[in-house]
Amino acid sequence: MKITKFKVNYYDQTSADVTLPVPGHGYGGWKTAELDFDLDTTAIVVMHAVYLGMPEEYPGMFRSCEYIPRSYEIDRTVFPQLMSAVRKSGLKVFHVSFFDHPMYNLPDFVSEDLKFSYPYIKQSETTLNVFRFKSEYNWPGKQNFEDRAKSLENADFLPNSRPIPGEPIVTNTNQLFNLCQKAGIDHLVYIGYCTDACIQSSACGMTDMVRRGFLCTIIREATTAVENKETCEHQLTKERALTGIGLIFTLDDFIEGLNK
Repeated sequence: MKITKFKVNYYDQTSADVTLPVPGHGYGGWKTAELDFDLDTTAIVVMHAVYLGMPEEYPGMFRSCEYIPRSYEIDRTVFPQLMSAVRKSGLKVFHVSFFDHPMYNLPDFVSEDLKFSYPYIKQSETTLNVFRFKSEYNWPGKQNFEDRAKSLENADFLPNSRPIPGEPIVTNTNQLFNLCQKAGIDHLVYIGYCTDACIQSSACGMTDMVRRGFLCTIIREATTAVENKETCEHQLTKERALTGIGLIFTLDDFIEGLNK
């Protein structure tokens, strides 16, 4: 075991006060602690760190995903030092992808054909019409369909998030679970995009992995969220999502822990 102390931020949501006009004002908020983590059972999960082109190429993609410029900036400013420290430490790195690419690295014990799916209901035509309305007017918007399809056809890894030889790339939860089980991993540190969306609910995301017994944490500076008109200026959606995750590393604290 390679036990190392890390400084971690945790959200104290233990003491709502019903005597207050707003009971939630009794919560303790963000606090810090030093906790032991076993690096031998910990892995970094790089979630959907994807290059989707530029606004002038695919304006519809950027209209429907306002977070993309922030993800590019995080890859440029955060990922170089983070990935360098992670790889130097020997910490395992797993990549989650949703697009086809030539460098599909999987250990022999993880099958490319390993499937993950839920039973799928047969939808009525009325329900399908509601789904169509949702995709046309809620998200991503019918005016963006063509650009999004072209962008996704040419998707690639962001330059500083690109896997190196030996770092597995998975596409579904069963693959990630199999990979972790064989490698003895029980703690997944997520980085990538987006905190409130894919990292939470996509295949290989926290929801799937927590249900399988994994501890899931995140590095604050190495992620962003899907914001809307009301939240984008101060990135309030990211803050709320981090609160829900509850155990957060800062970039400096995480790198310091790796270097101990």
